[in-house]
Amino acid sequence: LAALQESQATLTELESLSGDAGAEEVTQKAEVLAKQSEKLAKLREELAGKKPSKAMQGQHEQFLAAMESSAAMLTKAVAVLESKEPAHDPAARERFAATGKEFTAECQAAGAAAAGLTLKGQPVSDVLSFETMAKAMQSYQQKKLAFDTQKAQEKEKKRQERHQALRAKKEVVFLTERVRKDGQDLVLTGTFYNGTDDVVTGILDLFVDIDLRQSGAAVTSLKDVSCDVGMKGIVLQPHGTTAPVDIRLPGKAPEGEFNEFDDHIHKIRWSLRRMVRQ
Repeated sequence: LAALQESQATLTELESLSGDAGAEEVTQKAEVLAKQSEKLAKLREELAGKKPSKAMQGQHEQFLAAMESSAAMLTKAVAVLESKEPAHDPAARERFAATGKEFTAECQAAGAAAAGLTLKGQPVSDVLSFETMAKAMQSYQQKKLAFDTQKAQEKEKKRQERHQALRAKKEVVFLTERVRKDGQDLVLTGTFYNGTDDVVTGILDLFVDIDLRQSGAAVTSLKDVSCDVGMKGIVLQPHGTTAPVDIRLPGKAPEGEFNEFDDHIHKIRWSLRRMVRQ
């Protein structure tokens, strides 16, 4: 009961958090809940082999079931808090919502398992509210979604500002939209923009600098990676944009996952209609 009371207090504190899954407070609370889940599972194992006291004889099996169900509930709570993926796109939101629904289901199961239990004459329901725990986690989930959405909007604004600055240059630039792994390769998808007053007939090669991060934590950093583009025989009008293009860096995909990037595509070589190479 003490373990669950501490867990309830920890879960209730989630309502005061900002929704930043990467914050130290979230990690600390996940650690507390993981320890309490472990404690409940261990206690249940110890008590399962013991003869219950007279006062608990009629509730022994229910008590064990409630401990098992509560430990499972706390494990699911930890899974929600350890979800660091920014949940601003539909697929990520769906994954995060599914984890939250699993916690809610375990919370309801734990509440049902504990219904009617008494300890030393006191109903467990007097000091524990599984509904309160579920609502606290739902509040955290909503805050995380709002936090991630705001961060995504801020990043998109910065990306658009950067692209606007690149378009102001009197040269051919690459406007990166997204970065992904494809097997062992790292692939940058975007468009070439012709900032010159001439017709560009070919884009030859370029160099890539890129930093990859997973929710703020550095994954890898690449600098001056050369790439042959090989776009020949094209007609890119002044101040025109190509269709989406993949820049593939063979063997440069990191082992870890990433969801953030900063890139600098430079030393782009292109040819003009009058065959003057820049």
